[in-house]
Amino acid sequence: MGSPRNDQEAIAALYKATSHRTRRHILLVMEEEGGGPLAPADYERRFRVGDEKKLSLVSYHFKVLKDVGLIELAGTERIRGSVKNLFRLSPAFTPELRDSLALDKIAELLGGGVGDRAEEVVKAIIDIVVATGRPMR
Repeated sequence: MGSPRNDQEAIAALYKATSHRTRRHILLVMEEEGGGPLAPADYERRFRVGDEKKLSLVSYHFKVLKDVGLIELAGTERIRGSVKNLFRLSPAFTPELRDSLALDKIAELLGGGVGDRAEEVVKAIIDIVVATGRPMR
């Protein structure tokens, strides 16, 4: 393990990297699917809103996660003269970090007030808890 200052900087970098909802979503999607592999282009196509393409933005979020060590390159595929990078979760994506992200998602769901969405919010929270592998009591 490094010096305490380096450890604190690494922890701060992890928190900063996971502070963006798209990056948290990428990690949770990868975790739900067994850790990867997942390409930015596949993620972008799967979760695109409307006709707007934002591959460069999604690629940026993958890069941030890679730079802090939460995901790693799993392989590449050649596609029509281009290279498609496939990423997987790294060992740095611990169960504790997964649970922290799940709690962040639950807080996000509850943050806007539940109101008429109570049933939808409860269902989403149950899905999140089940995805962490914790038993429902």
